[in-house]
Amino acid sequence: MYSGGSGTIDDPYQIANATDLKNIESNMGAYFCQTADITLGTFVAIGDNGASAPTHFTGFYDGQRYAIKDGTITSGSYASYKGLFCYVTSNIDPAIQNIKMQNVQIIGLNYTGLICGLLNTGMYRCSTDALCTVLGNGTTGYVGGLVGIFSASASYISQCKNMATVRIGIRKSYVGGIVGQLSLGIIDNCYNIGTVEGGNYVGGIAGQNIGNSAYYATIQHCYNTGDISGVSYTGGISGYTYYQTSVNHGLTQRCYALNNYIIRRSGTLTSFGRICGYTNNTNNNYALDTMEFTSD
Repeated sequence: MYSGGSGTIDDPYQIANATDLKNIESNMGAYFCQTADITLGTFVAIGDNGASAPTHFTGFYDGQRYAIKDGTITSGSYASYKGLFCYVTSNIDPAIQNIKMQNVQIIGLNYTGLICGLLNTGMYRCSTDALCTVLGNGTTGYVGGLVGIFSASASYISQCKNMATVRIGIRKSYVGGIVGQLSLGIIDNCYNIGTVEGGNYVGGIAGQNIGNSAYYATIQHCYNTGDISGVSYTGGISGYTYYQTSVNHGLTQRCYALNNYIIRRSGTLTSFGRICGYTNNTNNNYALDTMEFTSD
């Protein structure tokens, strides 16, 4: 079923090809490590296996910086919750690390990213290259270069990068270079180079970060160089960062917006900013003075 191992922390299952990768579905709570570059081909997301809902991955995957390359992630039973993994909810933190996506395309509806659709734990040192593309065709959005939605109160997405082009329609919302929406958790020391295009709530790192009454949704020590296009609530780092005592805890701090353009795709220029499209809680950020606001 795999290329070696027994699925334990000391002897993880070895993943050396696309068949091994899909066979993760047979042991979704086990430990896995990638042992070779994998040519993906046409691949149905892990967790999209015909059940009544996407099956959650609750184990651990270490890509060991080998590539997953040259393929398309397609839909099986579900067009939403789309990524290499549909849905990651592991108690191991970080549960996903050292994955490199190269020349991989994905088209999903809502909750779509090249690594996973929805992430409820941490992620470390994952990346996409400039030949990757992410396209969201859903009615709502939540589309990111790596992750659709990140929601894990004490967890980090750390040292990750996106170079993929990320795109949703002008009537869709929540799109970002790293994540579509940062619901809970911390994005730290990440960067985006890819172009990001959306409707409302569009950002170089995250489309929105708001948190809840108890936990923060923080973007920190990140930078963006990719051009950002949106209709409203569009910024170089976050489309919308919001803080309200006892309600929401969004924060964007110590980030750098180095993109040349913020582009209005349609309508009136509403809630656009070099760092955030709208914010009431930022700290020590920097943006290029030469950044231009323009129309497509």
